[in-house]
Amino acid sequence: NNIVVAADDFTKHINVAGGVSKGNAGIGASISDNKINREVSAIVGNRKDETNSGGSLTADGNVLLDAKTHGLVGSYSLAGGAAMSGKGTGPALFAGAGDVSVNHATDTTQAYINGGMTVDVRGDNDYPLDLTPNNTSNPAEYTAHRGLALSAVDSSNMEVFSGAVTLSTGPSHGLAGSFSLNDIAKKTYAHISDASTYVGDAINLTAHNTGGLLAIGASGSGSTTSKGITVTGQYAQNDINNEAKAYLDNSTVSIDTNNVADVIALDAQDLSTIHAIAGAVTLGGKAGIGTSFSDNSIDNTAQAYSKNSHVSTTGDFNLIALNDNEIKALAATLSVTGSLSAAGSIATNSINNITSSYIDNSDRADRSISIASNTTVEATDDADIEVIVGSIGAAKDAGLGASISTNKVSNTVEAYVKNVVQNNTSNNTDISAKMAATIRALTGTVGASTQAAGVGAAVSVNRIANTINAYTSGVNTNLSLNDLAIDAVSDANIETISIAFGGSNGVGVGGSISTNFLNNTVNSYIEGGADIVAENNVAVVAESDDRISVASGGAGVGLQGAGVGVSFLVNEVGGDTQAYISDFGTHVTAKAKNNGDQLTVNDGQLDSTVDLGQQVDLATYNKLDLKSKKQTKQLNGLAVNAASTQHVEAIGVNVGAGTLGVGLIEDINTISGNTKAYISGATINGSLADSGSTQQVDINASNHAYINSFVGNVAGGQAGIGVAEDLATV
Repeated sequence: NNIVVAADDFTKHINVAGGVSKGNAGIGASISDNKINREVSAIVGNRKDETNSGGSLTADGNVLLDAKTHGLVGSYSLAGGAAMSGKGTGPALFAGAGDVSVNHATDTTQAYINGGMTVDVRGDNDYPLDLTPNNTSNPAEYTAHRGLALSAVDSSNMEVFSGAVTLSTGPSHGLAGSFSLNDIAKKTYAHISDASTYVGDAINLTAHNTGGLLAIGASGSGSTTSKGITVTGQYAQNDINNEAKAYLDNSTVSIDTNNVADVIALDAQDLSTIHAIAGAVTLGGKAGIGTSFSDNSIDNTAQAYSKNSHVSTTGDFNLIALNDNEIKALAATLSVTGSLSAAGSIATNSINNITSSYIDNSDRADRSISIASNTTVEATDDADIEVIVGSIGAAKDAGLGASISTNKVSNTVEAYVKNVVQNNTSNNTDISAKMAATIRALTGTVGASTQAAGVGAAVSVNRIANTINAYTSGVNTNLSLNDLAIDAVSDANIETISIAFGGSNGVGVGGSISTNFLNNTVNSYIEGGADIVAENNVAVVAESDDRISVASGGAGVGLQGAGVGVSFLVNEVGGDTQAYISDFGTHVTAKAKNNGDQLTVNDGQLDSTVDLGQQVDLATYNKLDLKSKKQTKQLNGLAVNAASTQHVEAIGVNVGAGTLGVGLIEDINTISGNTKAYISGATINGSLADSGSTQQVDINASNHAYINSFVGNVAGGQAGIGVAEDLATV
């Protein structure tokens, strides 16, 4: 009665490498190179490169296709070198250590039906199966949902620990360096392609990626005397490039039952993460240079779609695509030496995802689907970057510290229905594209010396630029339904702190730069000749909430010279938020028959307790959240609604103290963009026959924006100079 096709891979690959050397010239090296390529498939139909067509599968119970990829790629490497003098062997000369770690993991995990197969599944209650393979200790238990289930899941992880260490004695020098390159590529698919399936129960297609990449790299170089030179470098590049796809392609998928609980669900998710630490230390010796560099990127695709397929059920049809990813990174460097010390840390992080959910029958002669209950087409992306970058350079004559952080989120989120015919007046269709993006960055540095000069510089550059579209379009789109809701939503936030300190007995300079740009495009629309008739309501809604919060400062202390504190801030919030119905040939009718079935949309106003004037006074400032203060209204019929909030909060403080104290600050803040709601060229409510008495057409666009900036300088000494410029443009 029940059929299970299962494939599992539990591979663990562990590699430990090391090299240590000691002598007058001690040079240690380690190299770790790991490549993992796995393919796990649960198939009914053709394997790769097969072209057979036809065949059938019939089950009185349930059918499960289950492909699982688990396991761990672990790489642990360390190199060490020590330069030491010995009796009769001469002086210590040089200590060197080099570590290279390269790790690649590529997985393909898939569960699918294809090749012209006809699958007939009657369905039964949920059932457990204990399938413990012979001669293994890995139990594999599968619980199928009722009906037909295709599940592809990759939960594997990668761990990388790498580093290099040197110790120098006498007049010898030390050089330690570590290089790490790590990438993961998971291709996870659950699909029905070129096939026909008839099921008496639920149909579930699941493609999930979980797990992530943990990379920790640290290197150090030390000297026991004040004569040698120590140099340390740590570089790590970590990349994830995954795909998760659950889809129907050129197929017929039908649930032939009147049970409204029988759902057709396509679920594609990627929940991958990168957690990375890069550190470098130089201690002792005459001079020391330390650098750490962490470079991290996530480029994922999550898609749930039905393409050129006929789908029918008396229940729901859910297409859910989700990317929920995070990068957490730390780059830190410490250099403390005798005469000259320089420490630099850099972290670059980016998330560039594609998330889409759609129904598109553009290339099919029969463009119809039949969904009696609810249709949900939802694409969601939640991207988070959290980074700390720090450096300390301290020495007798000159200490230099520099920290740089660059972060970017640039994702595309789309949900749409295109060239589809649907004629079920009981159906409620929700087309939703949602984007949440957050960047949090802390960048700090210290440069200190007891004599000549201490210089610290911190730079933070952050950008969010996403595109979010929710729509229905196409001259062959004809939807007759109960309610239609189209929503495009963006919630974006940048929070950053950058601080620099330079101090010495002579000249101290601390300078920070913080630039932040937030420009999203959010569109919700009906266009291209689509024909929509709703028994009750049609909502076309675009909403965005954008915030930048930044604090930046520089402090310079020169006890017997000049102390200079400098900071430069640039913040920009722009982008477009639009809701519209357009094009000649586009027809939208919202009959508003049921007075109790109402839409809830923004009314364009803020809570009556809000006083933006209070937000520009330090005495009454309370960090107002505009998003939570938006007010709503209810209505029947058609709503075209665009609402946006924009907020910039900037705080800049500098301190300059010495014989001459100087404080300089430039703060530039800009809010721009467009918020539009409109109807152009389209026909609205072409026929009033059979419409409700409360039928409305509501078009509303609103924007609320404010800038708070607080800047100041403290300059003290025999002479003090303070210059501040604060510019705000809306």
